[in-house]
Amino acid sequence: MRRLFTFILLFSALPVLANHESHLTPVSIKFHWQHQFQFAGIYAAQEKGFYRDAGLSVTILTGQKAPFSEVETGRVDFGISGAGLVVERLKGQPFVALAAIFQNSPYTWLL
Repeated sequence: MRRLFTFILLFSALPVLANHESHLTPVSIKFHWQHQFQFAGIYAAQEKGFYRDAGLSVTILTGQKAPFSEVETGRVDFGISGAGLVVERLKGQPFVALAAIFQNSPYTWLL
């Protein structure tokens, strides 16, 4: 009897869980390169459920170059790139930087 009760309880919760997932906003992020450790924070946030907790269903895509055209045309919602974003903005593209993430120190020597 206990197993039957557990089984019924488990399956009665599935529609509630499925309904919660359907309220998530789909969002795509495209990297400027293949899966690498430099993107570990994005994967960790997805694995820990931070995006889901914020109401997002995130799809992570990889690439071979900065995804400027994909973001501009709306094929992806967010792109990860390097300093080329500044050049694109100077060309008149309507891009906005949401964060600056450095793999190397931003400190430089100017002579």
